[in-house]
Amino acid sequence: MFTRCVRSQTTGRTVTTSFYEAYLRAARLRQQTDEFKQLYRLRPRIEGKQAELVSHGLRKTRYLGISKRRMQRLWLAAAVNLQRMFKLAEIRGSDLTILMPAFEANIAEMMV
Repeated sequence: MFTRCVRSQTTGRTVTTSFYEAYLRAARLRQQTDEFKQLYRLRPRIEGKQAELVSHGLRKTRYLGISKRRMQRLWLAAAVNLQRMFKLAEIRGSDLTILMPAFEANIAEMMV
């Protein structure tokens, strides 16, 4: 049996575990719980939205500096949210022109 497992005639194999083995085992046990499974179901929605943001350039900012990068990301998120809102309105057959006066008033208040 020994000769089937190793090529050496005198020494066997040495098995070592990672420093993080205890954490990995705990994580695997947690993955078996119902609570984890319910939370994990939400992941595809988030992953899809992140993929959409990345496809619009989330990773590559045009500007230098934390505040400018943050502003670009906020504008990108706003654009993606507006795109989603328009798609939902189109699917439901909603008329968004009814909301435009209120939207314009809110924008005007923010600019003051």
